[in-house]
Amino acid sequence: MEQYNIALCCNRLTKRDMLAPFYIETLAQMPTYMGLVQYLDCRHHDQQKIDSGCHQLAGSLSSSAVEVSSERTIQSLQVKFNYDVFISYSHKNADKARLILKALTSINSSLKIFFDTQELKTGTAWQETLYQAIDGSRCMIACFSPDYLQSPVCQEEYNLALAKHCDKKHQLHLVPVCLTKTDTVPHEFTSLPMADCQIMSTQNEFTPLCTQVIHMLEGKGDVTLTSLQTPKTDMVVNTDELCEKYQQLIFPKMYGSIRKCRLREAIQGFKSVGNNDKNKQQQCDVADANINKQQNSDVTDANTNKQQTCDVAVSFAESDKKYAKLFTAILKQNLPDLTINDVVSSDHTQLSVLESADKVVCLISPHYIESRAQIQEFHIALFRHRSTLGTKVLYPIQLSQLPQKPTYFHLIPYEVNITNPMWKEAAVESGIPETLEELRKDVGRFVIERVSREESLALYKAVEALVMIMKGERELKPVGSMGDGPKRNVILNNIMKIKNSIEELEGKEQKQKTQQK
Repeated sequence: MEQYNIALCCNRLTKRDMLAPFYIETLAQMPTYMGLVQYLDCRHHDQQKIDSGCHQLAGSLSSSAVEVSSERTIQSLQVKFNYDVFISYSHKNADKARLILKALTSINSSLKIFFDTQELKTGTAWQETLYQAIDGSRCMIACFSPDYLQSPVCQEEYNLALAKHCDKKHQLHLVPVCLTKTDTVPHEFTSLPMADCQIMSTQNEFTPLCTQVIHMLEGKGDVTLTSLQTPKTDMVVNTDELCEKYQQLIFPKMYGSIRKCRLREAIQGFKSVGNNDKNKQQQCDVADANINKQQNSDVTDANTNKQQTCDVAVSFAESDKKYAKLFTAILKQNLPDLTINDVVSSDHTQLSVLESADKVVCLISPHYIESRAQIQEFHIALFRHRSTLGTKVLYPIQLSQLPQKPTYFHLIPYEVNITNPMWKEAAVESGIPETLEELRKDVGRFVIERVSREESLALYKAVEALVMIMKGERELKPVGSMGDGPKRNVILNNIMKIKNSIEELEGKEQKQKTQQK
């Protein structure tokens, strides 16, 4: 494990994929961070597969194209991920997805296509790579089926592509196709017309569809498939503006009266991890969440075998230290027995903390997104959040406006967005609690720049909401089997679902105003 962790650290520090994991025997429990690194599954002792993996490894060692950079920026990642087509599918429908791949390449062999089993090399961070590859693609073919709609990863791929498809700049063409009979499709996945490919079972049958896709990419005017045409005016949105509008509509419901302190109510009878004897929520087997089909069944929550118990871990960039310190100070003042980690430590210790924490609070900012260490921490929390039943591990807070890319950070359902102008209005109208003002000044003595009053209020309400969520989860009964328990958490927002929610909330507001008249 120490050797693996050292190699993982070198991976990040050298800005290269230096790890090449070969999975040779089944593990009873695999840490999340190991499951996020693409490995070659050799547990069946397939000699041909092992030989292929060794050849791939030898090729990567001898390649002169490997770029060794002292600083890997977001811009360099955009250059690396540059695809014509991204094929999104459930591995249970892999055979039909490969027919689409073959049809595309037979028409135009020069197309650069992202097909996970070909593009995800051993040692890559597969989860981040998927998001970045979609960000760098001109078109996505989403292969719908009941299995596709059951996969959180597939849904997130679709949600990310949908946001780019409906963006004012129309950054990507999203082409939904139905591969197998799907009786019930959630409303948020029906905003685009879907090509019916249920009866198709050969490469030739997929050729007309793929020809249309290629003509669209080449800018030819004979594209007749509706899903390949420019989105209708009512579907064009700005993701940030849409999310901000939604946050403003739910602000009163989410945070209630600014003067009313619900934190005291939440801490009554609250138990920390060390005192909590309630059974842990059962974690699901995230089949199809990782690219290797068997990989996820071995990635289990480290909470079941903790080396270091931790209630809350705070992940932040060094330049955002003032926010982390104030957030922690508010938590400790109200819940002194809570085990909180907000100290950047050695890689091994930090990974252990992220594996054991009940909640991982990620303070997202441009500096956070630019840090490879913080990105790794975020994806560990994201994966645990997605693959855990009955509880939410990731607690994201947005500190400032974010760069346009990576796009997926704009679709994260932030529990609190400090940039929301309503925090300033609330701070001016209602003021902030005296105890919070004292904490703000105390923390300000140890950092270069003090947290503003409205930012302090937002962090205070973030702590309040976090404690209430944690208390609510710990009062729930343990979930049973996967079929009886809650669904797995999908991380990235679906913008059509947000748009529909906004229309519903505005309709209710209008109805209330009419009744008052």
